[in-house]
Parts: sequence; structure tokens; C-alpha cells
Amino acid sequence: MRREIIIALLLCSMILLVGSAKISAFNEKAHENSAYAVITIDETDQDYLTLKNARVFAVSGVSDGGKIIPEEIHAFARLFENENAVDYFYKLELEANNQGKLYALCGLFYLDYDYYMYLLYTQYCLTDEMITYAGGCILLENWPISELIADFYNGFWPGMLKKCIAN
Repeated sequence: MRREIIIALLLCSMILLVGSAKISAFNEKAHENSAYAVITIDETDQDYLTLKNARVFAVSGVSDGGKIIPEEIHAFARLFENENAVDYFYKLELEANNQGKLYALCGLFYLDYDYYMYLLYTQYCLTDEMITYAGGCILLENWPISELIADFYNGFWPGMLKKCIAN
């Protein structure tokens, strides 16, 4: 765990190399994305609302029979296939609770990788925010996002979630 924290800190420090012009451009993009997303998404969509108010961040569905998958994973799968998926994920990253923001990051990994990396460096690498996280069949409340972030940099969580929804 200490190794992951050191890696995350090193990756966070790399933001200094990006340069202020690129950061400014991403800040403008965030405003544009948010404004455009308001036009292209249905904020009453049940899948959007499920992720906006996500109860848990989980990337696999585990139960006694291995059949039950948290509703958030089903909602993610349907939004991911939506023609306006990237706009839903932009909006969720801005407005969702912490669990929902992590689902948004997973979607942005595939739909806007540059913005995904920008968000990791500027919003998540040193956060002290907490989430409810399902690790396998164990539910962990008040789990630090910072303990998951190292595996966002290498694409592990987005990959696990996409593999889950493919089944």
C-alpha cells in the first residue's frame, strides 16, 4: 500500500510538467463540457440518477451465486452505450457524489483519456475524500479514494468495470 501511495504522489508531481497553458485549456474544456452536457443529456434518466447518487463503487458483481450485480454497474453499462455517454460522464464527474465520480472517471478513461488524466492529476491524486467501496463481496464504508487512485492511473479500475459489463 505504501508503494501505491508513493507512486500516486510521484504521478501527481508530474502535473508540474504539463504546464499552465494545458491546465488552462482543460479548465476551459471542463466549462464547455458541462455546458454542452446540459443540452445533450436527460437529467431525469434513471441510469444517470443512479450513478449521480451511487451507493457504492464496485467494479464486479459478487453474490452467493455470482449473479447479483450492484445497480450502479448496470447503470454504468447502459450509460456507456448511450450515444451521449461522454456528456453523461462529464456531467457526473462534476455533480455526482464521490462513488458516482469514480464511475464517471471509468467512463472517461475510454471516452476522453486526456481529460481523464487531467482530472486524476488535478482533482484526485491528493484527495482525502471517502467512499463506500465494494471489494469483492466485502463492503467498506469510509474508504479513502486515495487508496484506489494508483490503480486508476494504470487503468485497472476502468478495465475491471468494462470487463464486468461485457459479461
